Amino acid sequence: MKSVVKKILAATLCLTFAVGLVACSGDQAAKGKGGKEAIKIGTFPSTTQLPNILKDSLADEYDVEIVLFDGNNMPAEALNAKELDGIIGNGDKWLATYNKENNTNLVMVDKLYSHFSGLYSEKYKSTEEFPDGAKIAIANDPTNVNNALKLLQNSGLIDLSEKPGSGNVYTTLDITKNDKNLKFMQMDLTMIAKNMKDVDGVVTSAILIKEAGGDPMSFLALPNQEDLQKDGLIVNADDQYKGWVKKAVEVGHTEENKKKLMEELEGTAFLLEDADAFFAKNKAE
Repeated sequence: MKSVVKKILAATLCLTFAVGLVACSGDQAAKGKGGKEAIKIGTFPSTTQLPNILKDSLADEYDVEIVLFDGNNMPAEALNAKELDGIIGNGDKWLATYNKENNTNLVMVDKLYSHFSGLYSEKYKSTEEFPDGAKIAIANDPTNVNNALKLLQNSGLIDLSEKPGSGNVYTTLDITKNDKNLKFMQMDLTMIAKNMKDVDGVVTSAILIKEAGGDPMSFLALPNQEDLQKDGLIVNADDQYKGWVKKAVEVGHTEENKKKLMEELEGTAFLLEDADAFFAKNKAE
């Protein structure tokens, strides 16, 4: 009988010890400063505004760390590898293409605002002034190539085929009319505005123009409203219902934080709820 009791006690102690190890391990992995749940959000140097607002607003419950990247794909790669909990800075159309090409399952849980893109130039004040053979810098990833070409078509500089020749995005092979014989210089999105002096025009985000010292509202052309990239918090699909995600979306939509976000973005973006007014104003001008 004593033998049986000893075995039961031993088994119970082992189980308790094992459960304790798991619990301690889980707490250790999830806890940050002050015992709060640790959250890592990846972004770019030019798109820290919303991450920092979320960091401050979630500080009572979560220890949020902002991780900076300088390559357009790098935050998504880290998120997919579970090295981050969320990312902010890539648009919804870019994300759809990234998921398809990389067999990933990242989701934008909230579409809050848009970092609009435009056609910019330091040398010319209108598209009519572009010379024959003008060099135009555009991004080198499929989604942003597609968006740049559609913007250039909207500006009247080129025509595209009715549908993309291959896949769901346009490439330079789909240009059917290019009267000014534009030459396209493709590079990482984060580098375009920094190279404005070396080309005749660039298609890039207004916030990157501002970061490079330019005026974000000095665009020569805008995309069609339906071609806008929408921005917000992106997470792994299996994390989208976690408590911190729900809370982040909630605090991001308070009137106080939306106002603060727009103030900090300084004319380089607009809330999606204000998209109609933005395009109506700029068409009128």
